[in-house]
Amino acid sequence: LLPIIELILNTVLQAEATEQIGADPHERSESRLTYRNGYRERIIITPSGKIKLNIPKFRNGTFTTEVIESYQRCDQALIACIIEMYFLGVSTRKVTEVVETLCGHSVSKSFVSHIVKRVDPEIEAWRKRDLSEKAYPFVMADAIVTRVRESGQVRQKSVLIVSGINEDGIREILGFITGDKESETSWSECFNDLKERGLRGVEYVISDSHKGLVKAIKTHLQSAVWQRCQAHMTRNIMDVTPKNIKQELAHDLRLLFNSDNPVDARKRFNDILTTYGDKAAKAMDCLENGYDDCTAVLSLPSYYQKKLRTTNCQERMNRELRRRERAISIFPNLASLERVMGALLIQIHEEGFSCNRFFNMDEFKAFKNKTVEESIS
Repeated sequence: LLPIIELILNTVLQAEATEQIGADPHERSESRLTYRNGYRERIIITPSGKIKLNIPKFRNGTFTTEVIESYQRCDQALIACIIEMYFLGVSTRKVTEVVETLCGHSVSKSFVSHIVKRVDPEIEAWRKRDLSEKAYPFVMADAIVTRVRESGQVRQKSVLIVSGINEDGIREILGFITGDKESETSWSECFNDLKERGLRGVEYVISDSHKGLVKAIKTHLQSAVWQRCQAHMTRNIMDVTPKNIKQELAHDLRLLFNSDNPVDARKRFNDILTTYGDKAAKAMDCLENGYDDCTAVLSLPSYYQKKLRTTNCQERMNRELRRRERAISIFPNLASLERVMGALLIQIHEEGFSCNRFFNMDEFKAFKNKTVEESIS
């Protein structure tokens, strides 16, 4: 099959050359525009093996063809496979091994990196897409820290990721940026970018209690209610709880955070303070300082409380990103980090989030209408 494909493609190249010259080989014609000047050999790697193409050369002018792209070494099917393998977590070294096994021809790691750069325009377009079409009542923010080689040194970089649930109940990844650290400045840049792209209608923001993140939320999304992640809050409390009462307190905190309404939660909160006030003073200070922020979600209908009281769904997405990050270990540069994270987030957004409705928003809309009516009366 391979020799037949090679023959057909070379025949097409000769036909294109004849059309551009205006005459067949050795033909005398007044319509001739130039003359043939030999060939240059081009090896193309395909999943079936290597194909040798004879690219015509002209004495005057440049030969153009639609058979292959300029400087192309792989056919499009193989290029698609390389890109898919890379973003699914296969290292560049293993990608080169797979290509060599399939095609009998090795490619360098730098060549694989060059191929995956083709997705950059698509990632940038997705990062800058318009968000003004729908409102996003619920927004979640979190970050992962990874390592990047920069100026000959390995440095830590933070990838700040924001997802949201729109007015139709569909979850989306709204955007991401990279920063030196998870600071107020970095998060402010992230939220400013989202607002410039049309983010609106934010009612609740769910996140951990990182100081820079909280300050940025209060500055740029000041009309929204901040819900502190209860899972992070529980870990913070357990860190300062005496070992002999950790299990008992953890059980009582689960009951507190699983309360159906603010009244029951307040009663359990007071009981915990009374029971553990002397046994775990630091833990109770931590609980008391964060209680209102941790239970903000209790003002919503019970249907929405469970999924909005923590950032667990965001953490699951982060684990998928970590799986790919472990294959790389250290990103060679910032562009590589943004390329990999962007491609994975697009995949999660399109194949995981957009296909399923996260919430039925009818009850929330009724709740909002009732709240507006009560405020007017």
